[in-house]
Amino acid sequence: MFQFTPSLTLLLSVSTISAVSASLQTGEYKGCIPDFADAGMTIINNQREWAMASAANDAEIISRLRIKNPDTPEFDLELRDDEEGFTIKEFNNHDLIVAYDPIDSILKFKSFDQRDGAQMWNVFCSSCDRLAYDTGSFLATDCLILNVANSFCVQVGPNIDNPMYIATCNGDFPQQFDFWVAAEDLK
Repeated sequence: MFQFTPSLTLLLSVSTISAVSASLQTGEYKGCIPDFADAGMTIINNQREWAMASAANDAEIISRLRIKNPDTPEFDLELRDDEEGFTIKEFNNHDLIVAYDPIDSILKFKSFDQRDGAQMWNVFCSSCDRLAYDTGSFLATDCLILNVANSFCVQVGPNIDNPMYIATCNGDFPQQFDFWVAAEDLK
């Protein structure tokens, strides 16, 4: 895990994404990249969380009110073998990978394909807490989730149950996510 001073400015544009990338290489990055350690996660945006319309191929990833206990894991983030980013998997079925649909830019479950850039994600956060694994709490906060292939950011829709989608990164609130380590996964 990389832990630096938690002062990531979340006003990212396409040009500043390149600057973030360069600052990672030079060691000047002021935020953090979480160490997900293959633990179950709940992905949260204020009072909404990532959810799935169903656990099936081509099912949409939606946002819903936080009705479930955050200690019930729904997603797994795993560093890819090629270390070119993370895959986001359905917690109970690792064959279902979160990808964006290039036709309508919404997030859907797809079957894993190592070469599919739509399935690769980078995560940049303003703060990370390794101790979350001991307690079941927030692992990382104020995070941007960027697609590796196009550098667009994941964003919640304007309404509950709208599909999650990718858009040009601006760092606004709908693009900021927190990762909760599910205590149920710590057992």
